[in-house]
Amino acid sequence: MEEHRQEPRYPSPARAAGADALTVWQRLQRQQHPGGRTPTAPMDLSTKKLTEQFALRQAQRLERRRRLRHGVVAMVLVMLLALALVGAEAYVAEHPSTSVTLTPGELVAPHLDWLAADAQAELAERVEASVREQLEAHDLVDDEGRIALLARNALERIRDALAASPWVHSVAQVRLEPAGRLDVTLRLRRPQVALETTQGVVLLDDEAVVLPLTFADSSSFRRFNEQVTPPLRLLTGLGSQHVVPAAGETFQAAPVEA
Repeated sequence: MEEHRQEPRYPSPARAAGADALTVWQRLQRQQHPGGRTPTAPMDLSTKKLTEQFALRQAQRLERRRRLRHGVVAMVLVMLLALALVGAEAYVAEHPSTSVTLTPGELVAPHLDWLAADAQAELAERVEASVREQLEAHDLVDDEGRIALLARNALERIRDALAASPWVHSVAQVRLEPAGRLDVTLRLRRPQVALETTQGVVLLDDEAVVLPLTFADSSSFRRFNEQVTPPLRLLTGLGSQHVVPAAGETFQAAPVEA
């Protein structure tokens, strides 16, 4: 008994592609011969060739769709990133745990034991103003004086800002504690000698770095020096022979003893 094989209900993909290609070709022929009989496909335009052309068109169409999807996805990601940055800034402003208030006065006070208690407050204000100026110059503080901890490399930037102050010798550590406060360990410059110049009396530390504290004349310096333990030496004549550098820079000509 001869076995009859039943044709598949659905054509194969290749056959379907060829049929679709022929349909497209016939539709084009109808547009070129309106009202007439649609010519049959020429012999040289075989089903195989039509299938290849149709597959090529399909591949090109899929590639265009893929590029379009990727472009849309990229745009969505950029928008989400922008929204995330805006949300992060708003979150920092609303949640104190992501920002801290650095009080330079608390950092300065332990390093002024060489100065009488009555004079420490005034000098502490000078040092604090210098530190705040550097924090503002590094764009680390807002209008309320708070530092955003979510800023990129926030702790490293805080360290650089503190070290940029002419009063700061070095910054050993800037660490964020679990309680949400900054733990800063630094060393302040301490005046070692005083130098009389044509612009007044300036103070130098043990590395001959000029400190941002100038006295108009020798008498005002002497009143200050009465509160310093031990008293500072006053160098005269040297400042009129050399140009005194700006605060934070080294005065190479000054004979400073450590």
